Amino acid sequence: MKRRAARLAWFLWALSFALTALYVALLVLSWGGPGPLTVEEDIAIVPVYLLMFIIFSTVGAVIASRRPENSIGWFFCGASIAMAGGFSSQLYAQYALLGRSDALAGGAAALWLSSWLGILGLFVVPTFLLFLFTRRASGLESLARRCSALDRHCGARGRRPHVQAGPDRTI
Repeated sequence: MKRRAARLAWFLWALSFALTALYVALLVLSWGGPGPLTVEEDIAIVPVYLLMFIIFSTVGAVIASRRPENSIGWFFCGASIAMAGGFSSQLYAQYALLGRSDALAGGAAALWLSSWLGILGLFVVPTFLLFLFTRRASGLESLARRCSALDRHCGARGRRPHVQAGPDRTI
């Protein structure tokens, strides 16, 4: 079972790298073309995207192949595939629908896919990662306990911030 999980983790890593290569190829093809994505102006963010795709997939594959029961590795693998796939499909949709070639099929499907897949990788998966660390108490309970303890600590030492009410300041 562990060997199968390791193979799956490294397959997901390879899939993420293939989607990253597709992203780079589509980036080069759509350079200077029409469309809402002006890659030439936002070229500084491209290395950040590439690093996110590569780091997330590599860390996820290493964790998932060594500890298949650990959900964090699988979340990292999924986030990398979602981000690389979402951004690649966005560039493909732009190139297919607005670009130089009318012969590319699936532009509308790629546009639909890009509308939710990138968001899934960037925001939803990291949010679920936060829930993995709060098994004993929910995140809000833990935050409330910490704030309450800080309030008691500051109140006992007399360091509570004092807010004065005035004609131009409301409490």
